[in-house]
Amino acid sequence: MEFTIDHLKKAFGAVRVFDDFSLAVPSNEITAILGPSGCGKTTLLSLIAGVLSPDSGTLQGIQGKELSYLFQDARLIPWKTVAQNIAFVLQERLPSAQIDAHVAYYLDQMGLSELGSQYPHRISGGQRQRAAMARALAFPSRILLMDEPFKSLDLGLKLDLLASFVNSWEKEPRTVLLVTHDVKEAIMLADTIHVFTNKPAVIKASHRIAVPRHQRQDDLNLLVAEKQIIDELTGG
Repeated sequence: MEFTIDHLKKAFGAVRVFDDFSLAVPSNEITAILGPSGCGKTTLLSLIAGVLSPDSGTLQGIQGKELSYLFQDARLIPWKTVAQNIAFVLQERLPSAQIDAHVAYYLDQMGLSELGSQYPHRISGGQRQRAAMARALAFPSRILLMDEPFKSLDLGLKLDLLASFVNSWEKEPRTVLLVTHDVKEAIMLADTIHVFTNKPAVIKASHRIAVPRHQRQDDLNLLVAEKQIIDELTGG
C-alpha cells in the first residue's frame, strides 16, 4: 500500500465529517472516490495533503512523500506563461539545466506545445485545465490528489483530457486518489472505486474495475456493464 488512513475522526463544530473512517490506497494505482455532494470527499484530500489536521486517527505512509494536487479550477499563476507555470513548481526539484526539457515534455503530453508562451487569460478554459494537469504531472510527486478536475468541462473536452491523462499516467504511473461525482469518469480512470455515504462518511461499497483501462473508451458494452454495477452500489 502507498498509504493508509486508520480510524480517522474529523468534525467541524457539531458536524461530524468522519467518525472512525479507514481507507487503504494502493501504490501506482488510480483510486476513485464517489459520493454525494458534501459528504467529505474534498475534506479527505485536505487531510491527506496536510491542509487540515484530523481530530484523531492516523495517516500512515504519507510522511516524507511529495504530493501534487489538481483542483476543479486550474489555479494557474496569471502573470506567468503556461510554460513558466510548469517551470515554477520544478525550481527546487530539478537542476535548472533540466527544467526546460521537462516542461517541453509535459506540454507535449498535454497537447500544449504551441501554447507554452501564452498567458492563462489568453487560452480557453479547457486549455487552462490541461496546463494545470501538465503542471501537476510534471512535479515529481509520489502521490497525485485530484479534486474533480474534469467537472467544469464539456463532454468532448472531458473525454480528450481523460485520454491525455491516461496516456501520461501509463507512461509514468504514480499513486492517484481521484474525487469525483461522475460515475462514468470514475470508470474511465480508476482501478478501484469506493462509494461514500453521507457524513459522517464511511465506505458504502467498493468495486474493482474489470475492464483494462485502454479498452474502456472503445468497448461500450463492457463500460455499460461496469456502470450498471456502480449505479447499483450507489443507488443511482
